[in-house]
Amino acid sequence: MSLPFFYSIWLVPFALTLLAWRAGLRAIAIAGVSNSSVQARTWPAMVFLAGPVAVEIIYLSLRVGHVDQLTAINTFVWIGAIGAISSVAALITSTWAPRGFRPLALCAAVAWAACFALVFYMIAALRALR
Repeated sequence: MSLPFFYSIWLVPFALTLLAWRAGLRAIAIAGVSNSSVQARTWPAMVFLAGPVAVEIIYLSLRVGHVDQLTAINTFVWIGAIGAISSVAALITSTWAPRGFRPLALCAAVAWAACFALVFYMIAALRALR
């Protein structure tokens, strides 16, 4: 698997997250200020979907900064754990999201969870080679 292909895998959940955020903000705008239950069901999933995006930005900034391998291994494991927890939390909270937002939020959360599962599978495979 080539390196550019590996990084292009992250573009799909990133695009789904942006579409989900757009749909969530539209659902909040349609509901208006009077209906706070829509906001209470939409914002948690949107915040948890922002977690993997932030993790990916931190990861890319560490890779651009050429962090040395001794500190990078534990840092990348912690970053991956935070991203995985956030994506699973987004999956759970998006199940009770409003109708217009729910499908995109679920797809984005499942895509992030699959990407982080792939990362942990690769880490486990590399550790097994030792």
